[in-house]
Amino acid sequence: MSRNPERISMRPALGLLIVSNAALFLFGAVQHAGIPLGRFHEPTIIPAVIVETRMLSGPVDAASSPRVAAPIGTPGTLAG
Repeated sequence: MSRNPERISMRPALGLLIVSNAALFLFGAVQHAGIPLGRFHEPTIIPAVIVETRMLSGPVDAASSPRVAAPIGTPGTLAG
């Protein structure tokens, strides 16, 4: 498969989307763990912390081993 230099790649956009999504889940996990960040505070909800932390594993796996984890982690992250 030859690379076309004029072809626009979706990879940077998807990478930005996944990193943004992971940051939001991390923020939510910290908030639901009962740690206030500035004006933002949420009640402590342990099941929410577990789910939000689990949703972080997709981007982390994709970053550590992109060839193996990206096809698995990306749809899971986008669906979350």
